[in-house]
Amino acid sequence: MGTVSETDNEVNEEMDMSEGNIHTNPSSHRGTEAERMMRARASERTVLVVNRDGKALDPTTSARANAMIRDGKATVLRRCPFTIKLTHQARSCTSNLAACIDIGSTHVGAAVVDIDRRQTLHQQETMQRTDIKMKMDRRRDCRGKRRCRKTRSREARFLNRAASIREGRLPPTLQPKLWGVVCVIRNLCKWYPIKHVVIEGTKFDIHRLVNPDVEGEGYRLGPKFGYRNVTECVLDRDGHECRQCGAKSTSRNGLRLEVHHVIPRSRRGPTIPGNLVTLCAKCHKDVTDG
Repeated sequence: MGTVSETDNEVNEEMDMSEGNIHTNPSSHRGTEAERMMRARASERTVLVVNRDGKALDPTTSARANAMIRDGKATVLRRCPFTIKLTHQARSCTSNLAACIDIGSTHVGAAVVDIDRRQTLHQQETMQRTDIKMKMDRRRDCRGKRRCRKTRSREARFLNRAASIREGRLPPTLQPKLWGVVCVIRNLCKWYPIKHVVIEGTKFDIHRLVNPDVEGEGYRLGPKFGYRNVTECVLDRDGHECRQCGAKSTSRNGLRLEVHHVIPRSRRGPTIPGNLVTLCAKCHKDVTDG
């Protein structure tokens, strides 16, 4: 019984510190309304529950979890996220929980929702790896330099790796993102009795947002078709002429033209022809300096 009491005290101390609970002297007044609200919020904190066989059960409140630990009906399994494990085999869960996943390019948002009570039980955000492309470039450079040093006379070979031509293969930059989402779902199913998994799979037609009438061949013949980059497209659209002072660049005067963002990139201005104008170097400096 002494061990259970010590564990219970640790759990109470950890939860009170995390929730910012205020302790008052029992012999004094019962506390203000704000203190009572904070104690009620701490008692309603969600605690994860695992059955004796290791399967996840319905979450419970911190007050009930403390009572179960004090009576010897549960033990502390992990502290982050705080989870208790029952010492006896309980019946299966009854909640209708769903894991909602929002997949982004750099972050994965996840939430556990109780569908029947329309309540959110858990929220988290996981950062995806973004260094795969950089490491692959470094590896390619190292291999190229090694071939130049040791096998200068060897003929060039392409697609000589079995992994690169395997059917159903995912690119190395997408494979870690896929496994990152799978790991998030597995962890949520380990902590909560998930019955449904909802993944946001919205697709946007960027070309149709700009031109609603585009179809067929129009997708290939975009505004930058025939140009090497967006800068060349903007310069040709403006006739190689500064939109501020009207100076025109020719092969004789050697005037330097630059492309200016109307909405600055510091305010998330896009690099598209509609947000770019042609300015000479002097006018560009004056506009930038304000």
